[in-house]
Amino acid sequence: MSVPSPWTALLLIAAAYRIWRLLSEDVILDWPRRKVVRLPYRWEEGEVIPPNYRAGLAEFISCPWCLGFHVCWILWLCWVLWPTETTFLSTPLAFSAAVGIVRVKLDPLE
Repeated sequence: MSVPSPWTALLLIAAAYRIWRLLSEDVILDWPRRKVVRLPYRWEEGEVIPPNYRAGLAEFISCPWCLGFHVCWILWLCWVLWPTETTFLSTPLAFSAAVGIVRVKLDPLE
């Protein structure tokens, strides 16, 4: 078994961050995320939480240590099995992560 080069590892780290962010925080996946945790789509903070709400799953999804770990090992396993394809598909995700980080750090919202 091989270990990724430093540049490939950095690329995979950035891609894993982007995947975690998509799954846990990005607005584009709000609807599926709310469906999985059984939170109504039109629910607003301060309203009564539904009785069938999956609090543990919601915490798992939003936790970078929890969901992030699983994203990382799955991405690493994909790299072990298909290194060229995984690196190729991780590149746009890594670039997207870099753009988001640059936006937040160098051009903060007012």
